Amino acid sequence: MRFNNGQKLTISFLEKNDLKHGELILETGENIKKYVEHIAWNKDSTILALVLRQENDSYLQLWSSSNYHWYLKQSFSFSSINIQTLLWNIDINNKLHFITNNGQYHSMSCCSAKQQIKIAEGNK
Repeated sequence: MRFNNGQKLTISFLEKNDLKHGELILETGENIKKYVEHIAWNKDSTILALVLRQENDSYLQLWSSSNYHWYLKQSFSFSSINIQTLLWNIDINNKLHFITNNGQYHSMSCCSAKQQIKIAEGNK
């Protein structure tokens, strides 16, 4: 994770030989005040969970990648609450657990809905 000239908050992905393999730009702007506090991959590495902090607020973001492009799938903000611990369930693939600074335990399951669309033209 790095700041580029103080204007971009970026996570860079490296190969075993230290060559850069991609990057995830989290935020851009003049005065970025957020920082990444926790990073966690789910069991099959298809979802990246991040906790960003800005002063007393926490932001939980869920990202996925397709064709070397990163997509923010879900974002949650917690005002005056800090996420202290974040981890994925090792038995249930897309179940995320976290504990906040006030001692509350939360869990969420991530799922996707597959849809089929049929398009007919004219009188077909």
